[in-house]
Parts: sequence; structure tokens; C-alpha cells
Amino acid sequence: MNQQAKIRARIIKERNHLDANTRHQQQVAFNQHLSSFCQRFSSLGIYCAVRGEISVNVLRATDKAIALPKINADDQLIFVEDQADELWERGAFGIPEPTSKEMATLPEAFIIPLVAIDQWGTRIGMGKGYYDRYLVNLPASIIKIGVGFDCQRVSETIERQAHDVPMDYFISPSGILNFPLNDRHKKTPSKLGVLNN
Repeated sequence: MNQQAKIRARIIKERNHLDANTRHQQQVAFNQHLSSFCQRFSSLGIYCAVRGEISVNVLRATDKAIALPKINADDQLIFVEDQADELWERGAFGIPEPTSKEMATLPEAFIIPLVAIDQWGTRIGMGKGYYDRYLVNLPASIIKIGVGFDCQRVSETIERQAHDVPMDYFISPSGILNFPLNDRHKKTPSKLGVLNN
């Protein structure tokens, strides 16, 4: 088992063991940081939380143009326009997906689920590679924001693989972490908001 697989297994276990009260308190704090930070954007790509992921549904209640992920017939991740929940269908891996058309223009920023993230913005996902393949083709101007519970930020440096696209920010219940230039050799991460750990 490689380093990323070991971290993935450990953090999923930790996330799944968060009790209901802790999960609720962290979700409330997270919603405040996420909503405040995302005021600057008029369009966002978000996701539907599954399997214990932190929810970003608070953003669907705004007047922003929202896009959501979907696995298309070619087994590729695409982003489609948001629509009423009753029009959604279960897609790949049993994840609810809108049935609407693909977004005509890219959102200004993407809110990206993850299993773990390190101090340099290196993200570990669920291991299927859908987001990695999508993110690598995005223009550099598109902001990439990883999100998760506090336990998902790890102290060790994750071995970055060739296909890994680092995040620009990480938002958690504790606050917002910025990864300047995503260069672990030139810059150190800086804190925004009230990130305490």
C-alpha cells in the first residue's frame, strides 16, 4: 500500500468516526467560512456530499451560477447546470447527479471534495482519478478550493504524483488556508480567517 492509500484509509476512518454533535458543530463553522469566502465569486462548481463528506449545500441557496459534477457516458467528469433536486438521478457510484446540460462556461472557482490535504495543498481524493483528470485541464486562472473537516488536514507531506493538481485554498471548520504559488520549495502556507491548527 503506497503512502496516499495509507493516508486515505486512515483519514476516512477518522472522518467516519466523527460523532453527530462534532460533525454538526464543524458543519456550522465551515458554512460560515465557506459562505464568506465565496462571496467574491459569481459562479461556482460544487459537489453533492456523499459518504461522510462535508456539505457545501449552503452555496446552492445563493444567487450564484452553480455547476455540479456528473460522470458522462465516456466515463469523464463534467460539470452541469444545477437544477431542482427532484430532477436529479443516481449516477455513477450511486451519487445523485443533475440531469441538466453541461455548463457553457467554466465557473470562476471549483469547490473540491477530498479525503486529505497537506500543508502544501496536495490533495488525496477517493482514488478514482476523476477530479485529477478534470483539474489538470483547467486554466490556471480558475481557483481550486479543497474543503473538508479539520481531521482531513494532515501533518505529513503527501507525495505529489505527476497527475496531482494542488489546491489554491483549503476551507475547513477552523478557517481558510492559502497555498501561495503551490510551491513547497519557495513559499509557506499562509493563514486566512481563523485557522488554528
